[in-house]
Amino acid sequence: MQTFTRWITRLNWFIFGGDIFLIFFGPTQFTQANWLPMIIYTLWLIFSSWGALTWLTLAYHRYFHNWIGWGMWALFFMSGNLIIADFIPVINPRLGLFFTLFTLLSLWEIGVAMGIWLWYYDQGLRLVAGVTLTAVWTIFFALRLQGNLIELLLGPLMQPDAVSLWWLNPLLCVLGWGVILGFASFLFHTIRYLNQEFTKPTS
Repeated sequence: MQTFTRWITRLNWFIFGGDIFLIFFGPTQFTQANWLPMIIYTLWLIFSSWGALTWLTLAYHRYFHNWIGWGMWALFFMSGNLIIADFIPVINPRLGLFFTLFTLLSLWEIGVAMGIWLWYYDQGLRLVAGVTLTAVWTIFFALRLQGNLIELLLGPLMQPDAVSLWWLNPLLCVLGWGVILGFASFLFHTIRYLNQEFTKPTS
């Protein structure tokens, strides 16, 4: 079984490395006449990278047994949003495609890494409290410093040069994963503790 798992892990490293190779050395221009290869190419990059990275995260789960694991993915997601919002300009289209794909993958990997951490440690309620307080205080200070957030949120739709709330997507992502997985973890560990308590052999 361990040999099979190692083989699958190596295969996913190969797939993920191949996707990066395709991004930087594969085709970038498609015409309307060959729209089908473009769709196949895009879907392959998204789903193969998603599957490979998910497996690799689970395979190396020992590195995600604390909050640093999902915090790293949250940092990647935040950096990607900075690039997408043009706060960090990227001229090379291949590099832009790489960061766009990595940002989408980070959105999912935050939940995977957070789920691994909560599977091993009963920290669900602390996580819910932590991400909720962080969100509340972040929005409070943003209101004080930036003003009406709804106008700023809708601003880029009317004016491309308007100020973008690049930090809102990472905040909502961490808040959503934290609340959902936090409560799920609390229920899971509570049921497990109750099951252990009632199944103890009586002396």
